[in-house]
Amino acid sequence: MTSTNQAISTWIEEFVEETVPRLYRSPLLIELWAVFESGVTEMAKYLQKEQAHSLSINDLRANNDFDRARKYY
Repeated sequence: MTSTNQAISTWIEEFVEETVPRLYRSPLLIELWAVFESGVTEMAKYLQKEQAHSLSINDLRANNDFDRARKYY
């Protein structure tokens, strides 16, 4: 095997062992975070309705949904 073929083979092995698993994990983490944010928002809406609060989570301003939820709760 020439050094070029060996370098390509090594690169492919490293790509498969290190990069490919990250490509599968990243979308999963994003989906989990989206489910978390959605759940927090839905709970806030439910609590507003059940406890007759006049202020909703959508009435607050923040840099992101997580900060807005922290302010609300």
